Amino acid sequence: MNSVPDAAQLRADLAALPVLDRKVVGGLTILLISEPGNVRNREWLAERFVQLAVVAHGFGEASSSDAAVATIESYAKERMGELVGRSLAVFVRVAEDLKAAQAGPPYGLDEAFTKVKDYVGEIDLEPPAGD
Repeated sequence: MNSVPDAAQLRADLAALPVLDRKVVGGLTILLISEPGNVRNREWLAERFVQLAVVAHGFGEASSSDAAVATIESYAKERMGELVGRSLAVFVRVAEDLKAAQAGPPYGLDEAFTKVKDYVGEIDLEPPAGD
């Protein structure tokens, strides 16, 4: 990505995605905002993508049935490249939005998470709990 994505186009592109994909994009973007040092860490991105896909598909964390594993493997193979790219686009767009709003009060994670929801829509996204 060489430029900041257009806000309206990004919203439209994301609105066209199925809810499952938007959950993964929103969740991954929130994780990227929480841990920006991992933006270029492909292994971290892949691990988080799979974790989010497991939750978005409604499988429990301990789910290891052959059907669940096959579903997640297939989903990751088919969707990971595109959805990680879209997550990075939202990450960059939100950073630009917050940078443009710097004239106001200091903005934190809550404002960033709200911006993410503004792009991916109202889906069940909660900020990650502190470790």
